[in-house]
Amino acid sequence: MPISKNHGFSQLTILIFLLVATFITLIATSWQIHVNNKTQDNFNKKIANVLANDITNRMYLNYKEFFKGPNSLYVDSTIKQKQYIDHTCYTDFKGCNSLTTAANDLTYWQQAIRDNLPNGIGNIFWCTKNKIFIINISWELTNKKKQTSFVTGVLIPYKS
Repeated sequence: MPISKNHGFSQLTILIFLLVATFITLIATSWQIHVNNKTQDNFNKKIANVLANDITNRMYLNYKEFFKGPNSLYVDSTIKQKQYIDHTCYTDFKGCNSLTTAANDLTYWQQAIRDNLPNGIGNIFWCTKNKIFIINISWELTNKKKQTSFVTGVLIPYKS
């Protein structure tokens, strides 16, 4: 009886196949993580856009404070804001004034930024040259210790 040769794959072939399969799996996993991070970063940009539009609308509705331009409570309000906060007042209706409304708007807006964006911070600045409010929202990028910002300008018909 003749001796038959073994048919099939050698252990070396199987080892090489497993190494290649593992390498491909690692690449696919890395790519998926990258895509997920980009998706989260884009979602955060959308949230920043919505929050910027929110404070813009609040500022326009509170026109008494809004049209003060550089003297508005909306600008550089970290210290001024605290003395006017009244949590029973949400709009410029009965019992509310423009300062209280502005302080509440900023308080709730800044809290929404902290709640919805990783290490989120929101500021409003006045640009004297262009007579616009600059709304700046910054947050930390996903899985990076790097800050990014969303900046938008609000043009107002300001009379000095």
